[in-house]
Amino acid sequence: MTPAYFGYATRLLFVTGSGKVHLALAFIAFVCVMFGTIVLSASLRADPAWQPARNVLLIVAVAGAFAFLLLGSAAGHKHAPGGLYERIFLGIELLWLTVAAARVARMRST
Repeated sequence: MTPAYFGYATRLLFVTGSGKVHLALAFIAFVCVMFGTIVLSASLRADPAWQPARNVLLIVAVAGAFAFLLLGSAAGHKHAPGGLYERIFLGIELLWLTVAAARVARMRST
């Protein structure tokens, strides 16, 4: 087992096999979401129907990329607030989904 120390814990914790799988799949999912929102935002810029939301979507997607990089900078540091950075990243990506869903709802109602 690989030891991992968390700043809030007072003892040494070990990452189990399922924990390693969780971390690997989370990393893959975060990378896919980050690149997916950027690529979709860039491609939606060419569609005139998305004109009202396209700049906001691209700004939010780029902010998500910065949050992901911030999360990556916390890796390996004993007292870095990685969990906070993770939640910031997820919140930004949920904001992107909310803006996109609101635009789709407006397009369907017209």
